[in-house]
Amino acid sequence: MNILQAFIVDDHAIFRQGLTLMLNKINNIKVIGEAENGREFIESLEKYNPDLIFLDIKMPEMDGIEAAKEAFKLKPSLKIIVMTMFEEPAYFNKMVDLGVQGFLLKNAEMMEIRKAITRVIEGDTYFSEYLLKKIKEEGMTDEEKVSIKFSKREKEVLDQLCMGLSNQEIAEKLFISPRTVDGHRANLLSKTNSKNTVSLVLFAVKNNLVEL
Repeated sequence: MNILQAFIVDDHAIFRQGLTLMLNKINNIKVIGEAENGREFIESLEKYNPDLIFLDIKMPEMDGIEAAKEAFKLKPSLKIIVMTMFEEPAYFNKMVDLGVQGFLLKNAEMMEIRKAITRVIEGDTYFSEYLLKKIKEEGMTDEEKVSIKFSKREKEVLDQLCMGLSNQEIAEKLFISPRTVDGHRANLLSKTNSKNTVSLVLFAVKNNLVEL
């Protein structure tokens, strides 16, 4: 089993310590370093060369958005999970556009953290259900909402993606092949002009296309 090298970036030492304790209880995770702001993280990235980053958004000197941007320039294959309390939706939009793959609340329980890690490492995405509900509450006005026509199957796949299911899980639930799921996902990304699955999920939630 390959050990994932994790790095924590947050300006609160107590949170870093607590998350380190939780992550080190997971068999294939090892926390190899931490930083209290984005600048310190970027300066440490080459030295530690982590696989997975747990990143706060609001930090002094360099915030999480700028840190993610710089980190992806240095290591495009990096996996990033944002750990935050609810922020303005605009923050999430910026992170999604950069290619961040996961979003969790700071008080997430071990089971959800494990699930998010698995999704992100497998190349999928993860978004906390609570955060999605808060974003939906913020919503869009009727004038801002976009009207797009989806096929019945595309809508079914979209619903499952917004529930956090992986391609394989969706395939099993809908009795179709993973390749077919990929095809529907590609169509959904194209129709909504979304860069990735997280962007697609945000689009669906903001436009009230799914029930949460």
